[in-house]
Amino acid sequence: MKFNVTIASPSPLISSGSLIFNGTMIWLYTALGTEQVGYFVYLDSLTFVSIHFPQFDLLYDSLPLDPNKEHTATVQPIRLLESVIVEMDLGDEVDIMMSMDDGQLFEQDGFVAMGTWNTDSCLRAGRAAGMCHVSEGSGSIISYTFEGDAITLWGIVENSNSLYQVSVDGVQPVLYTPSNITTPPPIIVLAHYSNLGPGSHTIRLTSLPKDGKSRIEVDYAQVYTKSSIAGSVEIASSNIITDYSRTQHSIKHGLPSRHAFL
Repeated sequence: MKFNVTIASPSPLISSGSLIFNGTMIWLYTALGTEQVGYFVYLDSLTFVSIHFPQFDLLYDSLPLDPNKEHTATVQPIRLLESVIVEMDLGDEVDIMMSMDDGQLFEQDGFVAMGTWNTDSCLRAGRAAGMCHVSEGSGSIISYTFEGDAITLWGIVENSNSLYQVSVDGVQPVLYTPSNITTPPPIIVLAHYSNLGPGSHTIRLTSLPKDGKSRIEVDYAQVYTKSSIAGSVEIASSNIITDYSRTQHSIKHGLPSRHAFL
């Protein structure tokens, strides 16, 4: 399964000048109407030289990349870079479909962390070596856009100072205060929303540390989509959670995953 992650300015990933990522393709964009100027794109060991014209917004699109390697993309001058799209291929093994009363439960790993991506720092070392994204500090955001009627975020909270806020479509953010932190921390439900209605939704988890360093790991999301079959039965939230727990068991026993941290 392939999906695209969009990183837009303002973001430290953009302003720093270099983007470190895992993915199979990358597209670099600028704003329409910016000046005509020559620019350089460096992708790993490759160098691309061109001239930007105000009527075009695409600076660079890559050939297929090795999904198992970490890649670095840099644009000079950096002021041209306004947004980046990274294509990620999670493979067939992380696509899980379940039948739930004429409905479907779709599970998908992979998030974008607005902050610093670091593939060497994992909360539980070795579990996702080379495959996790790390963002630390107050206000760091993990966002995920999906289509479905319900969503559950599963992950790990490192300590009791790691407060966080979650909202869907920017409506009524909810503040979460971790409790009963154990070592090692278990995978728990970070947030759950249901009855969202049809169409596309965006869930945002924002780090709000009480004091000290906050680290929150998001392992995966589970999205429930109601069936379009006539006469399908609406599933109560409690039943969704029960089925989510069964799917979590399969994830923890042998399926690869990507991780995001705050």
